[in-house]
Amino acid sequence: MTHNDQFTTMRTAKITATTTPVLLASAATPLRGRHMIDVYNASAGDVYVGPADVTVDTGLGIPAKGSKRFNIAPGEGVALYVVAASSAEVRIAEYAQ
Repeated sequence: MTHNDQFTTMRTAKITATTTPVLLASAATPLRGRHMIDVYNASAGDVYVGPADVTVDTGLGIPAKGSKRFNIAPGEGVALYVVAASSAEVRIAEYAQ
C-alpha cells in the first residue's frame, strides 16, 4: 500500500447514471480530508465521468464492470459527474485521512 492509498475514513454511494449528467461526488459536501474517489461501473454499458457538462463524447470512459481512481489534493473541492447512453448503476467510494 502506498501513502496515497492510505485512509482512515470511507464513504460509499450508489448512483444511477442517465443521459443527463448526474453528480457523483460533490465539491460542496466532500468527505472531510478526502483525497481519493473510486468510481466503479456496475452496469453492462460504458459510463463517462467529467465536469457538470460531461457527455458521452467528452467524458472519461469507464467500461462495463471497470473502475477508475481519482486522486485529489486534500481539501480541494472537486465535483465529478457521470453520464451514460442509457441508465447505468455506478458506485463510488470516497477516502479520507
